[in-house]
Amino acid sequence: MIFKIKNKRKLVIFVVSLLVLTLLVFSVILGLKILEKKKEEKEVAPSLPEQYTTEPDQYEVSRSINPVSVVCGKAADVAVQVKRVGGMVTLPIPLNVVVVFDVSGSMDDLGRNPSEPINSAKQAAKLFVDNLNFSADDSSDKVALVKYSERADLSLSFSTDKDKIKQTIDGFRASGATNIGDALFEANEILAKEAGGGQARKVVVLLTDGLPNRTHQGSRCDNWPRQYNKCTDDALAQAENLKKNNIILYAIGLDFDGIEKIHPGSGEVGKNLLGQLATSKGHFYEAPGKEDLQLIYQEIGTNIKDVVTSSTLTELVNKELEIIADSASPEPEAIDGNKITWVWDTLEVGKVKNFTYQVTQKKEPGNYFVNQDGANLSYLEYDGATREILLATNLSLTVDSGGTCPLSSPSPSPSSLPSPSVSPSPSLPQMLTQAVDTSPSPSPSSLISPVQAFPLHQEQYLLLPPAQALLLPLRPHHQQELSLRRHQALARLPPLPPVP
Repeated sequence: MIFKIKNKRKLVIFVVSLLVLTLLVFSVILGLKILEKKKEEKEVAPSLPEQYTTEPDQYEVSRSINPVSVVCGKAADVAVQVKRVGGMVTLPIPLNVVVVFDVSGSMDDLGRNPSEPINSAKQAAKLFVDNLNFSADDSSDKVALVKYSERADLSLSFSTDKDKIKQTIDGFRASGATNIGDALFEANEILAKEAGGGQARKVVVLLTDGLPNRTHQGSRCDNWPRQYNKCTDDALAQAENLKKNNIILYAIGLDFDGIEKIHPGSGEVGKNLLGQLATSKGHFYEAPGKEDLQLIYQEIGTNIKDVVTSSTLTELVNKELEIIADSASPEPEAIDGNKITWVWDTLEVGKVKNFTYQVTQKKEPGNYFVNQDGANLSYLEYDGATREILLATNLSLTVDSGGTCPLSSPSPSPSSLPSPSVSPSPSLPQMLTQAVDTSPSPSPSSLISPVQAFPLHQEQYLLLPPAQALLLPLRPHHQQELSLRRHQALARLPPLPPVP
């Protein structure tokens, strides 16, 4: 019996120990699974989007309006100042640049020795090359040269040899037509073939002193067109291919104002065309003369090494205000309803860029916010990330009445007012009937109180309650006909003013 009890006790202890051990193992396994799940969640947690990084903004934007108050129909000037404030400025990737050079016959039009304006253009291009960074490793900038006249010619494949690049430029001679479409086609081809180009920023710098008069396929066009033709369309098509391949295109137009004077209409067509060929209108540079080329090439050489590739200012104007036509300066990329868009490449740190436009309100005076939500400055950086700075909407304009606003409806003159409605006076028999009362004289406390007397049509009226008021014209001959009781009742009232 004792043996059986001891065996049962051992069995119970064994079972309990087994259960405790099982629970312990289960707890450990469960804890490990929870830790593993938390680790997985941590690993797959999404990172913050690019625009929420703490990198400082490259620009500061301020707005002003002058005057702050106008009458209807008058314009107010809105000024927007964009200032480059910095952040990381040095470009951490190399450049692959194709210099596209115009060697058409007009580049020797000045007939000097050395030839001009081609000589000044070559000196400017060589200074541009001097500002690039060349080295023996993969971090080096590279330059290719494409010259064009009747057709485009690859004068030098991508090279890191600065002296060789400059010597090739020195060898350019001017003659022939202007085939911009073929030059851009050639630039696109060589950039697409360049090994390792995916790690570099791709840039084309185009110079021309005229309009395209040949197509990429060799068709001929008018030298000085006053409207777009198949040659200009071909150039636009080739430029569009560059943009699709994320290639930045700068365009330099030499002396297009001079072209306009000699060939009216052609100079303006040329400037419009180059503004469309370039990545944006802000990537198009006008050189009034050959002496301006060095500064333009120098600025482009500085800008292409910046981390900022392209900058866009978008102004959204209150829809209740009107943008004055042709008031935006510099010429915007586009104006679409209440939206104005300017695009440029970049700015040196510390430099500012100013934009202006005019607004008005012609119909309704009041206080108006000039801008609405959504106005912004965005810029594209070398790594493809787009940053955006939202602009404040607290700029206001007060529009006063007058000017073009409709006049308020005039107050009606007294003669135009309708005459007050007056109940007809009771006839004398009615008054006598209502006035004579054979009932006992009322006590003073029960008498009705008079209300007022007022003049109307040079007569004196007395308003007596109750609800159906009795209007008594109190003329002398009427008073003589009133009963004695009525006369006594009236005598208790305050004296009336004299009857005229």
